[in-house]
Amino acid sequence: MKVKGGLKQFQMDQPIQRSLNAKWLTGDDILIAYLDLCGTKFFYSTFPLKQQIERIERVVSNAWAEFDNVFGDDQKVFYVHIYADSIVAVQKQKDQIAACTKKFVNWLLRVQRQILYDSDGGGTPTLSRGLVKRGKYFGLLFDKFGTSIEDTVINLSLVGGPTIVEMDEALKGLPMGIYIDNSIVAELQDTSTLVNVEGGRLQFVKPEDGFYDMHKIFGGEGVDEWVNRMVQESENETFIDKLRQWADAVQARSNLIKSRRKENAEVWVRA
Repeated sequence: MKVKGGLKQFQMDQPIQRSLNAKWLTGDDILIAYLDLCGTKFFYSTFPLKQQIERIERVVSNAWAEFDNVFGDDQKVFYVHIYADSIVAVQKQKDQIAACTKKFVNWLLRVQRQILYDSDGGGTPTLSRGLVKRGKYFGLLFDKFGTSIEDTVINLSLVGGPTIVEMDEALKGLPMGIYIDNSIVAELQDTSTLVNVEGGRLQFVKPEDGFYDMHKIFGGEGVDEWVNRMVQESENETFIDKLRQWADAVQARSNLIKSRRKENAEVWVRA
C-alpha cells in the first residue's frame, strides 16, 4: 500500500507475520532526525553498568519529554525507534507538519541541552550529536503482545537503511552539536544560525541567543568557564576536543567546524 508522502507499508507474507502481525515501513525521501551519543565505547569500557543504564534512561526520557514539548498532539505522524543506543525519528508524510525540518532541529537541540544539564552533576556530562537529513529508510513494527512489559513474551523492533548508516558515519569525528545536511538547509528558511562544517556535506546549527540558561545549565558559570572546568576534570582528549569546538561555535567565535576523523584512526574507535 502506498502512503502519501513516500512511505510504503506492506506486511510480511511468511507464517511469522500471522503470529506477530508485523509490517514494514519503507521510503526513499523520508525526513529523518538522528541523535547519537559521543564517546559511547569509551563510556561502556570505563564506567559501571549502573551508570551506563542511567545514562540511557536520561537520554530516552528527555527525548520523549521534548518530543511532546515540540510536537504535542502531532506526535502521531512520526515513527520513533531506538538504533543501538541512538534515537531515530522519521516523519510519516511530507506535508503533515509545516516546517518539520526546523522542528526536528529544535527537538534535537532541546534534547541535547536537557541531557547535558541532567548529566553534569555526575562529573562527566553526556555529549551528543544530532543530524537531520532526507533519505532512504525502513522500519519494522509489531503490534503489542500484551498489556504490560511483564506480559510480553517477545519484543522486536528494527530500523535501518543506507541513510541511517550514512548519518552515523557523517557524525563521527565531529564535536558535540546538532547538524543538518546541506541538501535540505533551505527547508530551515532561516540559515543565519548555520556554521560551515569541514568537507561541505553538513552545517552546524547554532542555537539562538539565550538558548542556554547559564544558571540552569551550567550552574551559574559561563559556557567557557564550564568548558574549562570540564577540561580540567577530564583526561579524555576526544571529550575535550568535542567540547571546545562546540563552545566556539555556539558563541559565534568560529565559522568552521573541523573533523578529527582523519587524524588518528584509533581515536575514532572511541569517538
